[in-house]
Amino acid sequence: MAKKVKKEKKKKKVKTQKMSRKAQLITAGFIVLATLFLPTTLLLCVGMLPTPAAALWDRSKKKTMVITVGAMNLAGCSPFLMKLWGHGNSFDKAFDIIFNPETIIIIYVAAGAGYAISWAMTDITATILYKRGRGRQKAITKRQEELVERWGKGVTGKIALDPDGFPLEQG
Repeated sequence: MAKKVKKEKKKKKVKTQKMSRKAQLITAGFIVLATLFLPTTLLLCVGMLPTPAAALWDRSKKKTMVITVGAMNLAGCSPFLMKLWGHGNSFDKAFDIIFNPETIIIIYVAAGAGYAISWAMTDITATILYKRGRGRQKAITKRQEELVERWGKGVTGKIALDPDGFPLEQG
């Protein structure tokens, strides 16, 4: 018995995911670009912190919160990226932008707006789907009542049956 368990454990090896050649090239490209444009990378690393936090927090399959927060977070970073690029993409300007409290507030408020949009749209969508389901339930109930009127109480499945499965009363 113990030998079978050991053999089954050996068979259940954990498969490691290997990156495809295309994914490896894209990753290498991102690393090269990140090192070439290091001040931009620095600004984005600080500015986009709410997005990985949303990725850790969002347990849904489609990760809609990550998309919403990430888009709004990037929108909050974009004016400061333009300012950085307009001044030559230098470390001095990147540090000036990052250490300006107004910058961080604007970027993080934009990410907060993404959280608010995600929260609000989730509630709105749930309400719409609930009301649609209630409407469908009413239509089904009405159709069932029409069928009972047309065919009698026997179609409801709520009449008493004898041991052989035949109705005891005619409906």
